[in-house]
Amino acid sequence: MTGGHAGTSGSGTPRPGSGLLRAASAFVKGVDWAAARAALAAAATLFCLGVLIGVEVGLRAMGHPTKWTAEIAQIAQIWCVFLAGAYVLSKRGMITVDLLPFTPGRPLWRLVGATALLAIAGPCLTIRDRKSTRLNSSHRYHLVCRLLLEKKK
Repeated sequence: MTGGHAGTSGSGTPRPGSGLLRAASAFVKGVDWAAARAALAAAATLFCLGVLIGVEVGLRAMGHPTKWTAEIAQIAQIWCVFLAGAYVLSKRGMITVDLLPFTPGRPLWRLVGATALLAIAGPCLTIRDRKSTRLNSSHRYHLVCRLLLEKKK
């Protein structure tokens, strides 16, 4: 005698023709359908956003700028990110922006990383207390912590 409930095998996993598996498959197909429609809505939003900005540029050139277009554009961009994000996540992708027309090699990545570290560490190492002219690294650490705590209050 096999155990389990109706629609399952003896181990408790759903059988291929069971209602639970069909329902899960239908749910996944529904989510994919909704994600594809969200991508179309994002594309339409971007198109409308371009038209809206074009109209604003034209009106501004004629001396009749509007006040509401910037706010509508910001809201549309936020919704566009949400709508496109649903589609991108369903495809297990990421939204990326290419800044360079080529893929940088390892030496260039190291140079960029070193530059970023210097840009962050440089100001931290040159922070000086207003009362003292010379600070060692532990003094700098405590000064930075004190400044951060004072800003939170």
